[in-house]
Formats: sequence, C-alpha cells, structure tokens
Amino acid sequence: MISFYQHVRVRDFVVSANRVLQFFRNMSKWSHPQEIRIPNSYGYIAAKAWGSENHEPVLALHGWQDNAGTFDKLIPLLTQDLYIVAIDAPGHGLSSHKPPGAFYNNAEMLLEIKRIVDYLNWDKFNIIGHSLGGQMGILYSSIFPESVKNVILLDIMKPTSYKISELALGSKMNIEAMYEYEKKMSNKPPVYTQEEAHNRLMAGLFNQVTPEGADILLKRGCQPSKCGKGVIFSRDIKVQGMMSVSYSHEDLKGILKNLQCNLCIILGNNTPNAFRTRSPEVIDEFLDLYKTTCKFFKLVKIDGNHFVHLNNPEQVAPLIDEFFQHCNPSKSKM
Repeated sequence: MISFYQHVRVRDFVVSANRVLQFFRNMSKWSHPQEIRIPNSYGYIAAKAWGSENHEPVLALHGWQDNAGTFDKLIPLLTQDLYIVAIDAPGHGLSSHKPPGAFYNNAEMLLEIKRIVDYLNWDKFNIIGHSLGGQMGILYSSIFPESVKNVILLDIMKPTSYKISELALGSKMNIEAMYEYEKKMSNKPPVYTQEEAHNRLMAGLFNQVTPEGADILLKRGCQPSKCGKGVIFSRDIKVQGMMSVSYSHEDLKGILKNLQCNLCIILGNNTPNAFRTRSPEVIDEFLDLYKTTCKFFKLVKIDGNHFVHLNNPEQVAPLIDEFFQHCNPSKSKM
C-alpha cells in the first residue's frame, strides 16, 4: 500500500515527467526556424518562420530599433499549434534599407504588413506585437478588422496620440528628427568591437535587456564592417527618426473603434517612463474603449520590465497560450 508521502512523490514525478515530455515536444515543434525573404519595392523584408504552415498563422512585430530576435526565447515556450512569422521591420535587422531620400513612417509600415500578409496568403491571422510593433499591430487591426482575429500587445497599451493643441509640435519634432538623421547619412557608420556593440545596445535600451538578450538581438542587429576591423549596427540610421502619423486622442479613438478582434495586453510592472505611453492621462479612456469594442479583452500585469518577453519569457508564454486557448478553443492543443 502506497503511503501519502509516496503518493505525493509519485504524483510529483508524473507532473515533472509530463513537463519534460512537453518541453521536448516543443523543442521538436519549434526547432529549426526558417529564414524567409518577402519581396518589396526596394528589396525585401527578412523574417524567421516558426512552426508548420498548416497551423494558426501569427505575425510577430518587434519594437523600435529591435529585430525578430526579440521573440527567440518566447516562441519555443509556446504550446499552441501556431505558425509564427517574426519579421525584421523595414530598415531593421536583416531587412533592406530604404534608398536615400526615403524615410520610415507608420503609414508605410501598415502598407508593409499588408504586403507581407498578402504574400503569405493569409485571409485571417493573429498578431503579437511588442512596443512599436504592438502599436502597428493594433492600428492594422482597426483598419483591416475583418483580417485580424486575435491581438497580443507586449508592454504597450495604445499608439501614440496627442492633445489637439500638441499636434503641430509633435509633427515638428518628427520632421526635425528625420532631418537630422538624414544629414548623418553621408557619414560612414561607426565601427565597434563586438563588446562595444553589446555595451552600446545595452545602454541604448536603458539596460532593460539582460546580457543574454542583448547578444540575441545583436545576431541580427549587427554585421561585419567592410574594413574587417569590427562590426556595425545593421539597422538604417534613418529609423531613429521614424516619422509617426500624428493622431489626436479623438482621431485615434475613432480608428480604434473599428476593432473586432480579441485583445490581450501584457504589461511589465517595472517598465521605466522612457518606454511608457506619451499620453498617460487618457489611458483609462482607451481601456474602456477596448472593453466595449473588442470581442474579448484582457489586461495582465506581471513582474518585469519593457523586455519581459525576452528576459523572462516563462512568465509571458503561459499567458499567450491561455489567451489563444480561450479565443480559439477548437484549434488549441491542450
């Protein structure tokens, strides 16, 4: 006869064994992501494709000046049967740079998403977006509501918007930033050692990523210099002056009222103000809007910072699995 102590030990062993088995199943499912290139008018969008094309399609959009590597630690922990295409946004990572005189802006990013989705032959799909990628994802979902089923925002709550009285100033700041970075295009990109590039990336992200996370981002974020003396950052310097379409709060509400998707927002409790929305005074208004327009809306706060999905993916993956299971119960894998 098995004692209570033995019963607990046997039960714990079974639970542990199941977790190990699930881990190896996931390793097999997510192993060997494919590098793909999606053609556009000035070159291509580089992307990593995870999983089987027969599974539920998901477009993963990274944050400003990051790249598809930001999802490298998160995706292998997901248990749902998904086909995830994580892109390098235009001018980021391994994607083509725009030619001189051409800039990066939100409207053209929405065009790129449309081009990517059509190339992949997706009629309906899902979005996981971090930071700026989340802003683009929810804007696209509002403009093409018939195409997007589920949206997950990682540490972002809404696209940038302004008071009407601030619109002119916001536009001026965007134009001046683009102008300054355009002048720098004539300069040769600085060459760094790998360690220097690592340290600069860490500092540029306010030390919000772990050293391991920085190394992951640098795999697509830097490349050997032509002189052979070090590395240069692979992103186009012009993305630092990315032009944002200036919406007033009311304009943005009018757009987001078209949402028809299920929406989950996952926030890190320890994100510094540098990464927070520029319009905290209206956040509650937008959260109320989501509650009334989205089919299902959930807001979750967890321990972590702006890069919690990269630093602590084990906290984020179960929330994504749970969300997909709730919204797509017939396609979820238990």
